[in-house]
Amino acid sequence: MLWYGGLILIVVAGLGGMLTYRTYLDAQRRIDARLESAAQVLEAGLTAFPAHELDPDEPQPPPPKKGKPPPPGRKKREDFLELLELPRDLRGYYAIWKHDDELVKAEGIEEIAIPKRIFEEEPSYWEDDDVRELTRRGPHQTQILVGMPTAKELGDVKQFALRVLFLSLAAVTFGMIGGWAIAVRMIRPIADISAAASKISADNLVERIDVDRLESELAGLGNVLNDTFARLESAFARQKQFTADASHELRTPLAILQAQAELALSRNREPAEYRITIEKCLKAAQRMTHLVEGLLTLARSDAGQPLASTTVSLHQVAVECLTQMKPLAEEKKVTLTAALEHVDVPGDADAILQVMLNLVGNAIRFNKPEGTVHLSVSATPAEAVLSVRDTGLGIPEADRAQLFERFYRVDKARSRAAGGTGLGLAICKALVEAQRGTIACQSQENVGTTFEVRLPRFFV
Repeated sequence: MLWYGGLILIVVAGLGGMLTYRTYLDAQRRIDARLESAAQVLEAGLTAFPAHELDPDEPQPPPPKKGKPPPPGRKKREDFLELLELPRDLRGYYAIWKHDDELVKAEGIEEIAIPKRIFEEEPSYWEDDDVRELTRRGPHQTQILVGMPTAKELGDVKQFALRVLFLSLAAVTFGMIGGWAIAVRMIRPIADISAAASKISADNLVERIDVDRLESELAGLGNVLNDTFARLESAFARQKQFTADASHELRTPLAILQAQAELALSRNREPAEYRITIEKCLKAAQRMTHLVEGLLTLARSDAGQPLASTTVSLHQVAVECLTQMKPLAEEKKVTLTAALEHVDVPGDADAILQVMLNLVGNAIRFNKPEGTVHLSVSATPAEAVLSVRDTGLGIPEADRAQLFERFYRVDKARSRAAGGTGLGLAICKALVEAQRGTIACQSQENVGTTFEVRLPRFFV
């Protein structure tokens, strides 16, 4: 506001100065015009003078003969001097000299000595204190000086300058006040947005900005911030749910370990009973280790920890996955098939193998008896495509949107019985996205499910 106020003040002052200067020039031209008119009047009066009265070099007229009266109509010098008068509307003074500096006539001026002025054929203007003078040559090389006071005319110019100054200051003042009021009105919604945003914290995520009170220019910003707050609230809610689910999942194997240990120590037992207890504790520890490893993988993904990036042969990784999954497939009586192309991608071989193991393992565990799991690796010009298709029961449509959420199970009871933690697909999604890929699922109930992973074939 100060910057723009100063800029407006400079502009207004410049315009006011230009107007005042133009007004001063107009007043000066009017004064000069009146002086020029007065000089012309005096010049006309001098034209009526006899030449010898103004110029000593001119021949004198013959004197009248004795005894004869002067010719009729002949005027005396005093009659000619009476012709030298200023216009009535000019409140000024004048003086006329012959070319030998003899004074012809002067009125309204105290010092009648010829001034130190230059007398030319063309009018010359002089300004001294509060008067303005005109000098010029008249008939018969006479010297004419006409002057008039300029206090009234220039006083009017000063009054005009003061009025311009007052109006300029008033305009700038009211402009600043109006601009300040508009700025305050414009900034108030931003202050409301800041106040609402400052209330957002981990303990208060439900606060929102009232966009109905905002102008259209700021309503969009309010909506964007509200969407951001909503995503933040959702992220905190997922984090709390994740913490609760992780605690719940860890509590089960810990409870098994504690119960088996307390049972074994309650009395002396046979070695075979101790062995059974130790085996149960080992299974609980293995389950807890698998869960902790999954949580560690997700934590690294959330922290943005980059994966190793080397050239990975998907064909070799797929063969390794089929080798490891073959015993589980034989146990579940599921047939494994494959169609593998030789495709190389930039990425982390261990992470890609973990994705394949999770997807193929889920396809085997949740398949129908005598079912089939088909693993394929193919390529497009820009991407490598990894597909895992099974002939299982499929995934209900209501569960597909939450399929990749952490600790989410389509069939919770069956997953626990199979030893699942509910983190497998979430880990797959995190590992694939860390390698700038995508994962998608297509499923039809009682027909089967297909998971498709797309990875870029070239370094970006």
